[in-house]
Amino acid sequence: MRTLLFILFSSSLFCGVGTHASVREILRDQYKQMAMNAALDLALDPALLFAVIIEESDWQARILSPKGAMGLMQLMPETARNWGVKNPMNPKENIYGGARYLKHLLALFNKNIPLAIAAYHAGEERTIRSHGHIPDIPETQMYVRAVVSTYVKLKSGYRSF
Repeated sequence: MRTLLFILFSSSLFCGVGTHASVREILRDQYKQMAMNAALDLALDPALLFAVIIEESDWQARILSPKGAMGLMQLMPETARNWGVKNPMNPKENIYGGARYLKHLLALFNKNIPLAIAAYHAGEERTIRSHGHIPDIPETQMYVRAVVSTYVKLKSGYRSF
């Protein structure tokens, strides 16, 4: 059932890999399946989870930011620990930990996607202190716009992801 859902979802949103797929494309498809499974397991909108991963890492599992964020969902070490991720470079653990955190943020901010995304980027406390607004941090504001734009494109069936 999950594989069928993923095939339907991915065929409507993403270009096919073809017969001469690169290793990166094959891995990206595996990560997309993991993200789809996490979204289904956690009752999270798959397009939102995909949008965060695309903006955070563009499906690169081994990426490490200069600030120390790790993996597909760019989890900071403390966030990873808080959400049960023992190995942030393990794609499945990273996706599930980031998805649990994203679901928590959506609940915390009453399903307000821009605020949840802002909190994912700038932190819960900063976003709470902004009293219902995206924190006045240019990088966070650009990040929220990028994730929301990607999310809208994914929801509308845009095919280049």
